[in-house]
Amino acid sequence: MKLSIAHKLTNDIFAVTAVLQKEYPAQYRLLGETPLFHFGARGELSPKDFEQYLESLKSQLASFQKENL
Repeated sequence: MKLSIAHKLTNDIFAVTAVLQKEYPAQYRLLGETPLFHFGARGELSPKDFEQYLESLKSQLASFQKENL
């Protein structure tokens, strides 16, 4: 994975998880129970894996925000 792509994705993941941790602490604790990645036979993570994880975090955040309107 190119460093710039990895850097952006990890920064984006951190930013979303920081919002989750601050705004929705009870739900944030449940993230530890959610598998981050499925390695399958590859045994390594690809940029697509990070992108999918980021999208799942964004989806969870949007769901929490919608519930609290």
